[in-house]
Amino acid sequence: MADRHHHHARRAPTSDTLDASELTHAFEQLMRNKRFNRLQEHSRSRSRTQSPSPAYPMSPGQFPPPPSRAPPPPPTASQQPSSPSTPSCQSPALRGLPIVPAPPQDPSSLKFRNLLHVLSVTPTKYENPGLLDEALAHIPLDRLYSEAEEESQIMQAQAASVRGTPEWGYQDCVIRALLRLVDYSPMGPLATRRGRVGEWANCFSMFCRALGGRVRWVWNSEDYVWTEVYSEHQRRWVHVDACEGAWDQPRLYTEGWGRKLSYCIAFSIDGATDVTRRYVRSPIKHGAPRNRASEEVVHWVILEIRRKRRENLSKSDQKRLMKEDEREEKELRKYTASALAAELNNLFNGTSSAGRPDEVKTPASREEAAAEWLSARQRSSGQSGPDRSQDGR
Repeated sequence: MADRHHHHARRAPTSDTLDASELTHAFEQLMRNKRFNRLQEHSRSRSRTQSPSPAYPMSPGQFPPPPSRAPPPPPTASQQPSSPSTPSCQSPALRGLPIVPAPPQDPSSLKFRNLLHVLSVTPTKYENPGLLDEALAHIPLDRLYSEAEEESQIMQAQAASVRGTPEWGYQDCVIRALLRLVDYSPMGPLATRRGRVGEWANCFSMFCRALGGRVRWVWNSEDYVWTEVYSEHQRRWVHVDACEGAWDQPRLYTEGWGRKLSYCIAFSIDGATDVTRRYVRSPIKHGAPRNRASEEVVHWVILEIRRKRRENLSKSDQKRLMKEDEREEKELRKYTASALAAELNNLFNGTSSAGRPDEVKTPASREEAAAEWLSARQRSSGQSGPDRSQDGR
């Protein structure tokens, strides 16, 4: 009896606050029940349209007599009653089904496919040995590696003090040091302190590639680009914006600048990935319409670019990249589930917003600098993005 009482007391809630993980589990269970009920209703409708079969076999004497005359012929197409046309099917995403890749058919989808294929060529230019040597010649390597080593040792000491692991590895510290030194490098637009955002992103991506990093060039359909660098230490892709000096701040454009984004496609020498979910955590608040092509077509084009970039790789490299794709897909799904659980938690608790899961990854000085820059930009010209040519950069 005491054990039973102790068991019930242990299961009793300790507070009135709702756990986001419990809300996520409840939402998933609700979606499973809705889908199961939908399938049951579909099977019932199919069984009603079919002619019922007798429950027991009939003897020859119980069969109905043959008709006295032949039945009338079936009506022709012109004689059939007209019925209002209905759509063939819903979008797979609306039905809770996985997206099945489909090749583009209409002119708009074909145009978007051609655009993505043209953009996918950009990272291949970073593999030019002559450009990589030129980039290394203009990077202050001694200063870069000195700062990276110092930061790496500080992180290791901080992690050892709490018996943990460093937040970033040495290669990550090298890219972070490059991000701090990029304004002093006299190459390309960095030499004149002028240039469009795309030129800055291209130069920085090439510098990262010259230092041995794995690089992505991220294209945004709202006319903005930035860089992603793969962290071997954290086994994930990290957002880097050389124009803003931003490191691992994927929410800068939506929650910081108030932009609405539709497509964010990351291109690398190994293929392409739709990373919109990393930068748009709340599609209702910060998502723009994705109407250039259907989701099935976008997925098909992404896979097409991957096959094209990886067809000449070894089996081991293809397997490694496939595992990275699966790991990244889990990460992007986690962002969606966490954002949805946070919204549900806000509705139940009456709070306005939830804390950012990646706040611990963003230095406070970076946040303050982004906020100051945003307020200054709104006071001066009211533009929605950075313009390096106006401030001599």
